[in-house]
Amino acid sequence: MRTPTIAAPLILALTALASTLLAQEQSANPLPAERLMPLEQRHMSYRLTLNDEDQQANATLAPHPSRENTWWLRVGSHRHSLLKRTEAGRIVVLRQKLPDRGMTLTYDPPMLLLPAECKPGETIETTGSIRLEDREGDVHEGELTHTVKVHGRVNTQIDGETHRAIHVETVDRVDLGIVEIHITAHTHYVPGLGRAYQKMTTTRQTLKLFSETTTESFRVRQWRTAKNQ
Repeated sequence: MRTPTIAAPLILALTALASTLLAQEQSANPLPAERLMPLEQRHMSYRLTLNDEDQQANATLAPHPSRENTWWLRVGSHRHSLLKRTEAGRIVVLRQKLPDRGMTLTYDPPMLLLPAECKPGETIETTGSIRLEDREGDVHEGELTHTVKVHGRVNTQIDGETHRAIHVETVDRVDLGIVEIHITAHTHYVPGLGRAYQKMTTTRQTLKLFSETTTESFRVRQWRTAKNQ
């Protein structure tokens, strides 16, 4: 007479336990925006990929010289973002400069980067206007629909080490009249450290007839804060 095996029930029990623990982690207490994107002076080294071409870039996060709770995040000559922590605890983008493209983008109201409390499963959609100034000084104004989706926790790599991060997806639709731009970004925020990885896909449509898609991504290789320089 064969002795009943306990391997199968044990595996099922462990699988159920793992699923329960994962669900608990995904639905854990929301994290404050300041925890996911600490606004403190720091220097970062990035691996930046533009349309499958890799390059190295240095970035800095530094306070604005005259505005309270406002910070410049500068990634090389690629993208400079003016960030602000609101009284309610949200982190928003006031303006972005794209030096290598000769463009400045201004958002009204400021574009949401992270809600005050980031809760997995939450989706926030906002609308507003966008003002684009090109290198010739011409100004184009349009409408912006901006959606922030907070997903669960994921693993992300920083300089060969694995960190648990919060996955945040943003979806933008910019209507400039004859030109429409769709941008989707997937970002990993490591609690206590900040933005570690981002992949962005941009599709530009002209007269709904011609379209061009570009992709860019970056991954932080190293952080240096003002405390450990």
